[in-house]
Amino acid sequence: MRTTLIAALTGLWCMGLALARAVPAPAPAPPSEQTSRLLTQIAEHRRQATSEDRQAARQLQREGDRAYREGRYARAERAYGDAYPNWPDGRTYLLHADAHWRAVRQVGTSGPAPGPGQCAIPNTHFPADLAGSLTQHYAVGLHLLWRDRDGRTSVLYRRGRAQADCLAALAAHYETLPAQTCVAPARLAVCLGAPLTVE
Repeated sequence: MRTTLIAALTGLWCMGLALARAVPAPAPAPPSEQTSRLLTQIAEHRRQATSEDRQAARQLQREGDRAYREGRYARAERAYGDAYPNWPDGRTYLLHADAHWRAVRQVGTSGPAPGPGQCAIPNTHFPADLAGSLTQHYAVGLHLLWRDRDGRTSVLYRRGRAQADCLAALAAHYETLPAQTCVAPARLAVCLGAPLTVE
């Protein structure tokens, strides 16, 4: 009896989880002028892309995925950044952005200790860099995934949306602080969360 009840409850839980995953997350915010321009350029580029372009993108994506799984985020960022000019897609844009900020955090936590009066992650350009990443990568990736029925219900879309919201708040916070402030890697880690699952 108890085994049957546990099995029934487990089945209901799995059903609820599946339904939750099937419900689309909220649509991304309306694109900025810069994001809109990038999306228009991407649509035109996709119309002109060749099969060789797509093949080159897939190879670079695989290289990025491998480096990402190994925790070599700077290398993953470079591979993803080389991939999307060949064939721009939402997955690659979001993984590029995610890998970039994980690489920044790696430098802040495991790089050489900064000298007196220096910061591992300085605030000098941090808010502006975050704002650029949000407009040129996160927003573009989210809009591209949203246009895909499977993409808008994916874990990547949900994680990317959560990261973007958190990073936007982080940029606003550090914008109010002096340029000589040191950015706390832990604050960045909170926004990024656990590494994404790439296959």
